[in-house]
Amino acid sequence: MNYFLDNRTVLIVDDDRGCLGYAAACLQDKSFMIVKAEDGVEGLKKFNEFHPDLILTDIQMPIVNGLELIAAVRKRDAAVKIIAVSSEKYFLENALECGANDALVKPFMKQDLCDLIDDLLQG
Repeated sequence: MNYFLDNRTVLIVDDDRGCLGYAAACLQDKSFMIVKAEDGVEGLKKFNEFHPDLILTDIQMPIVNGLELIAAVRKRDAAVKIIAVSSEKYFLENALECGANDALVKPFMKQDLCDLIDDLLQG
């Protein structure tokens, strides 16, 4: 069963344009409003502007990294769902400790991302 709902906003934050585009493409056939940010600074601005239901964030980014982004978001909103992504499992463990709801190892498959988002947003 698919629990993707209309009027849900997903913020994707990644400094790698290829990864950012891939994640957005994975979700393009879902009924989400997709907001993209190319770094943590822009991610925080878009978080404040759009109040997303879910954030998908890379961890290793310059200036404001994903761990800092997660911590800043958690101070403002305990309910927003956060998925951390990284090719380094160590960083993902730190992300979960900082308040991410779940994590995915890069590269991830479209179905894995969709299933994880589905699980997080149905609860």
